[in-house]
Amino acid sequence: MSVRIVPYTSRQADGARAFNARLTQAGAVSEFLLPESPPEGAGPNRAIRAVYYLALEDETVRGGFVLGDYPAWLNAAPITATVCIAPLSEGIIDPKYSMLSMQFVRFLRAHNPYGFAGGMGSPDNPYPRLLRAAGWTILPVPFFFLVCRAKRFLRHIAPLRRSQARRLIGGLAAWTGIGAAGISAGHARGLLARGYRAELSIETVTEWGAWADELWQGARAYFSFAISRDRRTLQDLYPASETRVIRFLVRRGERAVAWAAALDTQMRGDRYFGDLRVATILDCMGDPKNLIGAVGSVSAALREAGVDLIVSNQSHRLWRNAFRRNGFLEGPVNYCLGISKPIADHVQSHGGLAAIYFTRGDGDGRMHL
Repeated sequence: MSVRIVPYTSRQADGARAFNARLTQAGAVSEFLLPESPPEGAGPNRAIRAVYYLALEDETVRGGFVLGDYPAWLNAAPITATVCIAPLSEGIIDPKYSMLSMQFVRFLRAHNPYGFAGGMGSPDNPYPRLLRAAGWTILPVPFFFLVCRAKRFLRHIAPLRRSQARRLIGGLAAWTGIGAAGISAGHARGLLARGYRAELSIETVTEWGAWADELWQGARAYFSFAISRDRRTLQDLYPASETRVIRFLVRRGERAVAWAAALDTQMRGDRYFGDLRVATILDCMGDPKNLIGAVGSVSAALREAGVDLIVSNQSHRLWRNAFRRNGFLEGPVNYCLGISKPIADHVQSHGGLAAIYFTRGDGDGRMHL
C-alpha cells in the first residue's frame, strides 16, 4: 500500500464522495464523513489557519483529516501549535488500511512537532490510544456542572433514564424533592463565593476589544501551555458571525477583569442531556485574582437567562478551583487533551500538566453542544 497525503482540491471531490459511499454502505460507525467539496481556506489575515488533507492511493481517496495551526503559548514563549481534527480512514472498514492513522500522526509530526488534539471521548478510544502509542500524553479535561433547575434535571438527564429502575429513581427523587435537596447541598458551597462578585459588573459584547489583549498578557504567565486568547485569535475562535456564542465582559469599576464565551442550547433527545436547556461555559479568561467572582457572575447571568444546567471543561488548577468555589460539581469526563512529547517535555519546567489551559473552546470541543 503506497499512500500519499495531499491538500484537498476540487480534483478529489468525486473521490471523497466515493469514499463516503463506501463507508456508508459498509455501515461504518463514524460521527462524520469527508466534506464532499474542498473547504474554503483561511484568509491571509487569519490567526488560525486550517488545511484539509486527503490520503490518496493512486487517485483513490482512503481517508482525510484537518491540520489547524494555532498561535499558542508554551513555557513562557509564543509558538505555533497544530491540531489534527477529524481524522478518518478506510481502516475502520478494511484492516488493510489500519495503519493510515499512524501515517496521519507522522505527517502531523513532520509538519510541526508541537501537536495537540482535543475531544476524542474516552481515553480508551482508538484515536487517543494511537496517540499514546506515538508517545503523546493524554489528559482527561475535568467536567464541571451546576444544576439550576433540580427537578427538571432529575426528570430529563439522559443517563438517569437508561433503565426502568433509573427512571423510577429519578422520577421519585424529582417528585419528592429529595433529589433537589441533595443537589442543593452539593452546590451549597457556591453561596460562599457570592462575595467575590459583589463589586463586579457583567455585560454582553459583540466584538473583542483591546481589553482582550490586556487580559491575555496578564493571564498567560500562569500557563505552561495554552492556545492564545489574544484579540486576533479570539476573532477566529469566536467570530462575530457565530451568533450562538454569548460573549460576556466582566468589569471591576471601569476596568475589564475577565471575559467568557458561552453557549445556551436547548437539547432535543440528546444522549447525555435529554431535553434540558444547557449552557456551556466554553472559555473564561482573565486575572486569576478575580476568577472566582468572574465565574460566579457568568453563572448567575446564565441562571437568570433560564437554563437548566451549566457545564464546563477546565484543565488549569486555578480555573478548576474557581468553578468548585462557585458550587460546581465534577462529573464523568468524555473530553480529553492530547499533547505531543515536545509540548509535554516543555510544560514540566513551567508549572506542569496542571498549569495547561485547555477548554471546550479549543479544537473540536464544541461538537454536540
